[in-house]
Amino acid sequence: TTLIIGETGTGKELIAKAIHERSLDSDGPFQVVDCTTFSEGTVESELFGHVRGAFTGAVADRTGLIESGSHGTVFLDEIGDLPANLQAKLLRVLEAGEVRAVGSTQQRKVNVRFIAATNQDLAEKVKRNEFRKDLFFRLNVMVIRVPPLRERTEDIPVLARHFIARYAKEFTKRVEDLHPSAVTELVAYPWPGNVRELRNVMERAVMLAKGDRIGIADVAGMLAVPDERQREAPEEDYLHLPYAKAKEQVLEAFNQRYISTKLTIHQGNVTHAAQDAGLPRSYFHEIMRRYTKDEK
Repeated sequence: TTLIIGETGTGKELIAKAIHERSLDSDGPFQVVDCTTFSEGTVESELFGHVRGAFTGAVADRTGLIESGSHGTVFLDEIGDLPANLQAKLLRVLEAGEVRAVGSTQQRKVNVRFIAATNQDLAEKVKRNEFRKDLFFRLNVMVIRVPPLRERTEDIPVLARHFIARYAKEFTKRVEDLHPSAVTELVAYPWPGNVRELRNVMERAVMLAKGDRIGIADVAGMLAVPDERQREAPEEDYLHLPYAKAKEQVLEAFNQRYISTKLTIHQGNVTHAAQDAGLPRSYFHEIMRRYTKDEK
């Protein structure tokens, strides 16, 4: 069993998948179990399966997520959120390699590699009686600690260029590299959303890029921490302009700030930002394009 510890967005699932792909069972399934998504009433059936008639609505036998990962890897994401009543049952699976479906009296053998991940301090949860001590010790054998992106700034340009290559191919854009000013901006940013946030920023930057390099103007407005170096013109300046020009300037400033704020709230996820704004994704994307400035 391997336990991966790291903040949200640090790439714990990618590490788990890399371990799986380099294992002897790489041809087997890689089954992801998100322990935060189950409701109290369905989690046991989801994990361990059920037999027909086990409960109302169980009209047929169902294989659980753990058994579905047999001869492969089961990735238990956010294991710290697993309900207490199922921690003992999971411990038996880890120790004996057996599962018992809901409503069944038979134990079935499973041959599974387990990788668990958490962004919580499981030792503290044990002290508060929120996590079983024996399960913690069973998980805490091979531990991989993933530092947040702000503690490995040397990786930021490498990852950014990786995402540029990926999204340039996906969007059929001729974007090849980062401008040095953009590298400086990215390295200085604390990345509260870690690799996931960097990926989202680079996806949008490539999508909106007008040249072959990502510049500071392509990324600065997408970052959550306002850059004091980017000082806005005094708000009253537009009062000295003709009406049409003043309206255009105010509207542009509003759109830039509104879109940037929505994207910041949703860590760069365009779909979620558009939903929050009450706009179709295509229209939200068009506003992004219209009010993105070129690198000077």
